[in-house]
Amino acid sequence: MATNTLIQKLFGKDETGVGEDGVTQSNRREVEQFIASEGITDGDLVCLDISKSTAGERMYHVKKLKTDVGATAVAIGVADQDADADARINVVIKGYKSGANIATGAAIGERFVGTSTAGRGDVLVNSSTLPALGYVVTTASANAADVVIIKQF
Repeated sequence: MATNTLIQKLFGKDETGVGEDGVTQSNRREVEQFIASEGITDGDLVCLDISKSTAGERMYHVKKLKTDVGATAVAIGVADQDADADARINVVIKGYKSGANIATGAAIGERFVGTSTAGRGDVLVNSSTLPALGYVVTTASANAADVVIIKQF
């Protein structure tokens, strides 16, 4: 079930020590639960597993996004936890996600897309035909960056 995207709480400037600095306070993100088709690490970019045999399975199984293979190119979001194959996994499909698997060097404000490295994103180049999955909000270091995900479906 989708999480609420309405403003939950706006803190006054005189409020301190009550969680106002938490990343979950009114961050307006949507998280959906899927089933992992393979081992997935927190922060990996994921896609729908359209290699499954039925329409229903194609819509609730995910695997690491890998854009050079058609069956792993339908990007939907970023994993919000580690998961083994056949386990349930939470995926951020819209909004803020810290520690996404983004190639080192991606700068603040850059749009990102999937790459041929499973689960990793990189800067969208002008010649790309892929849609942007989101925006980088902290400079990527050690293949990790905070991002804002654009809802894909």
